[in-house]
Amino acid sequence: MLKINQHITTLSKAFLTAGLLGGAAVATLGAGSAQAGTCTFGVLGSSCFNWIDTIGDKKLTVKNTQAQLDSLSPGDLEFTSGGGFWFVDIDWTPNIMGPIQGSIQYTLEILDPNMIFNTAKLNATLPVDGGTQNDSVFTKQIEYLVIDPTLTVLGNGEDGPVSIIPAKEILVTDSWDIKTGDQADNMMNTFDQIPKPVPAPLPILGAGAAFGSIRKLRKFSARLKTFSMG
Repeated sequence: MLKINQHITTLSKAFLTAGLLGGAAVATLGAGSAQAGTCTFGVLGSSCFNWIDTIGDKKLTVKNTQAQLDSLSPGDLEFTSGGGFWFVDIDWTPNIMGPIQGSIQYTLEILDPNMIFNTAKLNATLPVDGGTQNDSVFTKQIEYLVIDPTLTVLGNGEDGPVSIIPAKEILVTDSWDIKTGDQADNMMNTFDQIPKPVPAPLPILGAGAAFGSIRKLRKFSARLKTFSMG
Protein backbone atom coordinates (compact mmCIF):
# COMPACT_ATOMS: atom_id res chain seq x y z
CA MET A 1 0.00 0.00 0.00
CA LEU A 2 1.32 3.40 -0.95
CA LYS A 3 1.97 5.49 2.15
CA ILE A 4 3.62 8.76 1.26
CA ASN A 5 3.94 10.15 4.76
CA GLN A 6 4.33 6.90 6.69
CA HIS A 7 7.86 7.73 7.82
CA ILE A 8 7.48 11.48 8.08
CA THR A 9 7.91 12.75 11.60
CA THR A 10 5.73 15.38 13.18
CA LEU A 11 8.56 17.92 12.89
CA SER A 12 9.09 17.30 9.17
CA LYS A 13 5.34 17.71 8.60
CA ALA A 14 5.61 21.09 10.27
CA PHE A 15 8.50 21.95 7.93
CA LEU A 16 6.45 20.85 4.92
CA THR A 17 3.45 22.99 5.76
CA ALA A 18 5.58 25.97 6.72
CA GLY A 19 7.31 25.61 3.35
CA LEU A 20 3.96 25.83 1.61
CA LEU A 21 3.31 29.08 3.40
CA GLY A 22 6.65 30.60 2.42
CA GLY A 23 10.41 30.16 2.53
CA ALA A 24 10.76 32.64 5.37
CA ALA A 25 8.55 30.46 7.54
CA VAL A 26 10.83 27.47 6.92
CA ALA A 27 13.87 29.44 8.01
CA THR A 28 12.09 30.55 11.17
CA LEU A 29 10.96 27.03 11.98
CA GLY A 30 14.47 25.68 11.53
CA ALA A 31 15.74 28.10 14.14
CA GLY A 32 12.89 27.41 16.57
CA SER A 33 11.42 24.41 18.33
CA ALA A 34 8.42 22.15 17.66
CA GLN A 35 6.02 20.62 20.14
CA ALA A 36 3.49 17.85 19.66
CA GLY A 37 0.56 16.07 21.26
CA THR A 38 -1.23 13.02 19.85
CA CYS A 39 -4.43 11.07 20.51
CA THR A 40 -5.93 8.07 18.68
CA PHE A 41 -9.36 7.44 17.17
CA GLY A 42 -11.03 4.51 15.44
CA VAL A 43 -10.47 2.01 18.25
CA LEU A 44 -12.59 0.94 21.21
CA GLY A 45 -12.13 3.63 23.85
CA SER A 46 -10.45 6.11 21.49
CA SER A 47 -8.11 8.36 23.47
CA CYS A 48 -9.26 11.44 21.52
CA PHE A 49 -12.50 11.46 23.55
CA ASN A 50 -12.44 14.45 25.92
CA TRP A 51 -8.88 15.12 24.73
CA ILE A 52 -7.53 18.57 25.62
CA ASP A 53 -4.01 19.64 24.71
CA THR A 54 -2.23 22.96 25.20
CA ILE A 55 0.84 24.13 23.31
CA GLY A 56 2.06 27.57 24.28
CA ASP A 57 -0.97 29.85 24.23
CA LYS A 58 -3.06 27.46 22.04
CA LYS A 59 -5.64 25.11 23.51
CA LEU A 60 -7.26 22.31 21.48
CA THR A 61 -10.38 20.47 22.70
CA VAL A 62 -11.94 17.54 20.81
CA LYS A 63 -15.76 17.72 20.75
CA ASN A 64 -16.80 14.31 19.30
CA THR A 65 -18.55 11.72 21.45
CA GLN A 66 -16.83 8.46 22.34
CA ALA A 67 -19.10 6.50 19.96
CA GLN A 68 -18.36 8.85 17.06
CA LEU A 69 -14.60 8.57 17.55
CA ASP A 70 -14.68 4.78 17.97
CA SER A 71 -16.59 4.37 14.70
CA LEU A 72 -13.97 6.13 12.55
CA SER A 73 -11.24 4.36 10.58
CA PRO A 74 -8.11 4.09 12.79
CA GLY A 75 -5.81 7.08 12.88
CA ASP A 76 -4.17 9.79 14.96
CA LEU A 77 -5.00 13.41 15.68
CA GLU A 78 -1.76 15.36 16.08
CA PHE A 79 -1.47 18.88 17.50
CA THR A 80 1.91 20.46 16.71
CA SER A 81 3.58 23.85 16.50
CA GLY A 82 6.71 25.44 15.13
CA GLY A 83 7.96 28.63 13.56
CA GLY A 84 4.90 30.65 14.53
CA PHE A 85 2.43 28.13 13.04
CA TRP A 86 0.05 25.61 14.63
CA PHE A 87 -0.93 22.35 12.88
CA VAL A 88 -3.82 19.96 13.48
CA ASP A 89 -3.13 16.81 11.45
CA ILE A 90 -5.54 13.89 10.94
CA ASP A 91 -3.28 10.98 9.99
CA TRP A 92 -4.68 7.56 8.97
CA THR A 93 -2.46 4.52 9.57
CA PRO A 94 -2.78 2.55 7.36
CA ASN A 95 -4.37 4.68 4.64
CA ILE A 96 -8.13 5.09 4.92
CA MET A 97 -9.86 3.21 2.06
CA GLY A 98 -13.11 4.29 0.38
CA PRO A 99 -15.98 4.31 0.26
CA ILE A 100 -16.12 5.88 3.70
CA GLN A 101 -17.11 9.15 5.33
CA GLY A 102 -16.34 10.72 8.70
CA SER A 103 -15.56 13.88 10.61
CA ILE A 104 -13.74 15.18 13.67
CA GLN A 105 -14.72 18.39 15.45
CA TYR A 106 -12.60 20.45 17.82
CA THR A 107 -12.17 23.95 19.19
CA LEU A 108 -8.90 25.85 18.99
CA GLU A 109 -8.47 28.77 21.38
CA ILE A 110 -5.82 31.46 21.85
CA LEU A 111 -5.22 31.98 25.57
CA ASP A 112 -3.03 35.07 25.18
CA PRO A 113 -5.40 38.09 25.45
CA ASN A 114 -3.10 40.13 23.20
CA MET A 115 -3.27 37.77 20.20
CA ILE A 116 -5.91 36.80 17.62
CA PHE A 117 -6.02 34.28 14.76
CA ASN A 118 -4.80 35.45 11.38
CA THR A 119 -5.30 32.73 8.73
CA ALA A 120 -6.21 29.05 8.30
CA LYS A 121 -5.22 26.59 5.59
CA LEU A 122 -6.11 23.01 4.60
CA ASN A 123 -3.81 20.43 2.98
CA ALA A 124 -4.86 16.88 2.04
CA THR A 125 -3.03 13.85 0.66
CA LEU A 126 -4.73 11.19 -1.47
CA PRO A 127 -1.82 8.99 -2.63
CA VAL A 128 -4.06 6.46 -4.40
CA ASP A 129 -6.93 7.54 -6.67
CA GLY A 130 -8.62 4.37 -7.84
CA GLY A 131 -11.77 5.96 -9.24
CA THR A 132 -12.76 9.18 -10.93
CA GLN A 133 -9.99 11.75 -10.70
CA ASN A 134 -10.38 14.16 -7.75
CA ASP A 135 -13.77 12.89 -6.60
CA SER A 136 -12.78 12.31 -2.95
CA VAL A 137 -13.50 15.41 -0.86
CA PHE A 138 -11.79 16.86 2.22
CA THR A 139 -13.55 19.76 3.93
CA LYS A 140 -12.74 22.09 6.81
CA GLN A 141 -15.51 24.30 8.18
CA ILE A 142 -14.56 27.07 10.62
CA GLU A 143 -17.16 28.69 12.85
CA TYR A 144 -16.59 31.93 14.78
CA LEU A 145 -18.72 34.99 15.38
CA VAL A 146 -21.15 35.04 12.42
CA ILE A 147 -18.55 34.04 9.83
CA ASP A 148 -18.25 30.40 8.71
CA PRO A 149 -15.55 29.99 6.03
CA THR A 150 -15.22 26.55 4.42
CA LEU A 151 -12.05 25.14 2.83
CA THR A 152 -12.27 22.24 0.36
CA VAL A 153 -9.69 19.99 -1.27
CA LEU A 154 -10.59 17.57 -4.07
CA GLY A 155 -8.13 14.68 -4.08
CA ASN A 156 -4.61 16.00 -3.40
CA GLY A 157 -3.77 19.61 -2.76
CA GLU A 158 -4.51 22.61 -0.60
CA ASP A 159 -7.04 25.36 -0.06
CA GLY A 160 -6.36 28.68 1.58
CA PRO A 161 -5.06 30.47 3.43
CA VAL A 162 -8.29 32.20 4.42
CA SER A 163 -8.53 35.08 6.89
CA ILE A 164 -10.13 34.34 10.27
CA ILE A 165 -9.50 37.74 11.86
CA PRO A 166 -10.47 38.69 14.59
CA ALA A 167 -11.23 35.24 16.09
CA LYS A 168 -9.77 34.15 19.42
CA GLU A 169 -11.64 30.82 19.52
CA ILE A 170 -12.81 28.79 16.53
CA LEU A 171 -14.88 25.62 16.13
CA VAL A 172 -13.44 23.44 13.36
CA THR A 173 -15.13 20.47 11.67
CA ASP A 174 -12.83 18.34 9.50
CA SER A 175 -14.81 16.05 7.19
CA TRP A 176 -13.86 13.52 4.54
CA ASP A 177 -15.72 11.62 1.84
CA ILE A 178 -13.40 9.00 0.36
CA LYS A 179 -14.72 7.36 -2.80
CA THR A 180 -14.48 3.71 -3.88
CA GLY A 181 -10.95 2.73 -4.87
CA ASP A 182 -9.34 5.78 -3.25
CA GLN A 183 -6.92 5.68 -0.32
CA ALA A 184 -6.32 8.78 1.81
CA ASP A 185 -3.26 9.48 3.93
CA ASN A 186 -3.91 12.65 5.93
CA MET A 187 -5.44 16.11 6.12
CA MET A 188 -3.57 18.93 7.85
CA ASN A 189 -4.84 22.25 9.17
CA THR A 190 -2.43 25.18 9.51
CA PHE A 191 -3.09 28.27 11.63
CA ASP A 192 -1.15 31.40 12.55
CA GLN A 193 -1.80 34.48 14.69
CA ILE A 194 -1.15 38.22 14.88
CA PRO A 195 -1.21 40.79 17.70
CA LYS A 196 -4.63 42.10 18.62
CA PRO A 197 -5.07 45.62 17.22
CA VAL A 198 -4.72 48.38 19.84
CA PRO A 199 -7.37 51.15 19.65
CA ALA A 200 -5.85 54.38 18.39
CA PRO A 201 -5.77 57.35 20.81
CA LEU A 202 -8.18 60.23 20.27
CA PRO A 203 -6.70 62.49 17.54
CA ILE A 204 -5.36 65.82 18.82
CA LEU A 205 -7.61 67.72 16.42
CA GLY A 206 -10.63 65.81 17.65
CA ALA A 207 -9.69 66.38 21.28
CA GLY A 208 -9.27 70.12 20.62
CA ALA A 209 -12.63 70.31 18.91
CA ALA A 210 -14.25 68.51 21.82
CA PHE A 211 -12.61 70.90 24.30
CA GLY A 212 -13.80 73.91 22.27
CA SER A 213 -17.35 72.59 22.24
CA ILE A 214 -17.28 72.25 26.02
CA ARG A 215 -16.11 75.89 26.40
CA LYS A 216 -18.90 77.10 24.11
CA LEU A 217 -21.44 75.13 26.10
CA ARG A 218 -20.23 76.69 29.35
CA LYS A 219 -20.46 80.23 27.89
CA PHE A 220 -23.96 79.55 26.64
CA SER A 221 -25.00 78.27 30.07
CA ALA A 222 -23.61 81.38 31.74
CA ARG A 223 -25.45 83.69 29.34
CA LEU A 224 -28.67 81.77 29.82
CA LYS A 225 -28.32 82.09 33.59
CA THR A 226 -27.70 85.87 33.33
CA PHE A 227 -30.72 86.29 31.05
CA SER A 228 -32.99 84.40 33.41
CA MET A 229 -31.83 86.45 36.41
CA GLY A 230 -32.33 89.76 34.54
